[in-house]
Amino acid sequence: ALPILDTCIENASKDLKDQALFLKANALLAMGKGNEARHCLSAVSENYSEMAKTLLASLGSSPSEKLNAKQ
Repeated sequence: ALPILDTCIENASKDLKDQALFLKANALLAMGKGNEARHCLSAVSENYSEMAKTLLASLGSSPSEKLNAKQ
C-alpha cells in the first residue's frame, strides 16, 4: 500500500495528497515507524492540519514542532 500512497503524494491534487499523507502516516504508525509518520504529517497542508496536530500530539510532538518541521 505504501508505494501506491507515495504515487498519490507525488502526483495527486492538494486534497488527495493530504489524504494520502495522512493515510501513509497512519500506516507507518501501525508499523512502528513514528519518525517517518511525523515526516508525513509535517507535509500535510492546512486542510488537514488539525487532524495532523492531533496525531502528532499522540506521538509526543507539539504543534509548534510540526510548524518548525515545515520551515
